[in-house]
Amino acid sequence: MGKPSIFSKDYERRMKKRRRRIIILVVVIVAVCLGAWLFGKGIIKSWVSNIKKNSSSKKQSQDIKNNSDKKPIVADNKQEKEKKNKIEGYEVKLSNGETIKIMYEDKNGSKKFKYIAPKESKINYDISPTGNGAIVYDEKMQKIIYVNIDGKISDVGNTKYISTDGSVVITREEQVKTKPDYVWCTMPKFIDDNNVAYITQLPWFERSTKYVWVVNVQNNNHINIQNISGEEIKIDKLVDKGLTIIADGKTCYLKANGEVAE
Repeated sequence: MGKPSIFSKDYERRMKKRRRRIIILVVVIVAVCLGAWLFGKGIIKSWVSNIKKNSSSKKQSQDIKNNSDKKPIVADNKQEKEKKNKIEGYEVKLSNGETIKIMYEDKNGSKKFKYIAPKESKINYDISPTGNGAIVYDEKMQKIIYVNIDGKISDVGNTKYISTDGSVVITREEQVKTKPDYVWCTMPKFIDDNNVAYITQLPWFERSTKYVWVVNVQNNNHINIQNISGEEIKIDKLVDKGLTIIADGKTCYLKANGEVAE
């Protein structure tokens, strides 16, 4: 940038233009130097970092808000699942004053019996193969209490014995009270959903021999299984061949229709 001659006719105009260029150049140099100094001191770095932090904080806040919006939905889904798979029970009062519950699971509107409560109870009970029925043995009065999946409770045991000619009628209550050692009914067990086997001394009252009878829980019809008897009888687990019966050490299998297989 050469200096114009003083004798030039446009000396003043060119000098003004020259001064403006010099001022602009000085300002640019000062700005560059100042920027370099500030950057070296970390001021600009800090400013850039703050901008990034603010941006990150806003993103995190938005993420938290989005997650917060989703939580109630997750909670609602969990509560809904608990409602669909809930455990409830039907109360059964026994002759000794004890009260238990037959617990069932309600899964999407489909109910199935699971166990009795309290679980530590020593009450003898059984659940049908499909879980749609349960029986409880009332030991004091030797009753078979049947509970269906809708909560209907009924006594399906024999309440009295009537001789063939009808001349002798003995009630369960009378026999159990006068002769508590007499086996009117014990050890009930499901053969299938509708039929329950149990051990009894019926139809005899002066013999110690035990027999196996089957009651249909739907119509309360009792039949005597003629092929099974003994001084010691045990009803064991249900298997593919039928309900396992051990009479005087001999094992056989009872089907729901009354057939007996070895």
